[in-house]
Amino acid sequence: MPVHKRKNRSGEIRWYYMFSRPGASRLDRRRASESGFTTKAEAQAAEARRRVEEQQKLEQKTNGT
Repeated sequence: MPVHKRKNRSGEIRWYYMFSRPGASRLDRRRASESGFTTKAEAQAAEARRRVEEQQKLEQKTNGT
């Protein structure tokens, strides 16, 4: 799970995730990201949910056309 941490301007540690969306290629890179989580576990759970959502969107798009 690509979850990372960083400090914001006030010095607080926040967690974020970033990953390439399904169907993205090196030439057409599309990423999904979100930040501001207080714990690593929160960020990992949110990333897992987002991966499922992005996969479902891709499947609906390919099945719909």
